[in-house]
Amino acid sequence: MQKPTKKRSEIALAGLILGIIGLVVAFIPVINLVSILIAVVAFALGIAALFQKDVAKGNAIAAVILSLLTIVTVVAVNFALISVVGNSLDRMRGLSKNAGSNKNVKNATVKTGKFTADSGTYGLPVSITNQASKTRSFTVTIKAYDREGKYIATDSFSVSNLPAGQSKDSRLFKSVDSMTAEKMKWGNFKVESVESRD
Repeated sequence: MQKPTKKRSEIALAGLILGIIGLVVAFIPVINLVSILIAVVAFALGIAALFQKDVAKGNAIAAVILSLLTIVTVVAVNFALISVVGNSLDRMRGLSKNAGSNKNVKNATVKTGKFTADSGTYGLPVSITNQASKTRSFTVTIKAYDREGKYIATDSFSVSNLPAGQSKDSRLFKSVDSMTAEKMKWGNFKVESVESRD
């Protein structure tokens, strides 16, 4: 005696089709948020089809599995996107931090430029201007930090007998190795101190 064949459920088939569409759309960042809604509908149709009597359950099971895969894929793709965008923003912040700055202290203005790390030539351009009314000597100390704010190194330079209103340029961190230079390229520099002497 032959077993009666179970009829196909249109509800399960609709859930399966939506599950496939949702999974395909799930790989497209941002737009894939729509696929969550598609996945929820596919899941509901799949569950409803599982409770129907005398119908094949294969399409219903596939609809449920595809809807769950869609949600996992959407979460994974969006986390990956957020990570990539976050890293890019960190690099951009690092570039803006390394774009140079000014610091005014008593009797002097210190300007830092952008750290360069090209072809083995490294350095941070630094300029000090004597704002006092007479000739003074200065020692400038600058600390370097990576883009996460971790300390890397300290360097300093001294200027003797700088006339009032005059400036002196220097280049710091010239002798760092290539790995340290790469960190400094995306890092931040802080004028730690400016010592002034007559």
